Amino acid sequence: MIRRLAFCLAVAMAGCAGPAPARTIVLDDFSCANGTRFGVEYKGGEARLLTAGSAHRLLRRPSSIGRKFVDGDVTLIVDEDRAALNGVQGESFRQCRRIGHRRTAMGGGD
Repeated sequence: MIRRLAFCLAVAMAGCAGPAPARTIVLDDFSCANGTRFGVEYKGGEARLLTAGSAHRLLRRPSSIGRKFVDGDVTLIVDEDRAALNGVQGESFRQCRRIGHRRTAMGGGD
């Protein structure tokens, strides 16, 4: 009887642990000198790059300037409000500046 009660109490307490802590996702929007735009979503050591014609999952790499993300073909370097983006086929991204910045809290279970 005591074992059963202890088991039931342990199961009940597990449900009281509460939700996992929320993660913060940072979203940046950039505009370049020729009017092209792109967005970047940062999560942990990754960046998801979104352009008008493509999407790329980039991994963070060491950099002597700013934050650098690569996927083999595409390289993104973000330094404060400026960005350098190379390797995206069919589009030109030069002299890019951040035009939007927001943080979004996401549930810990995703």
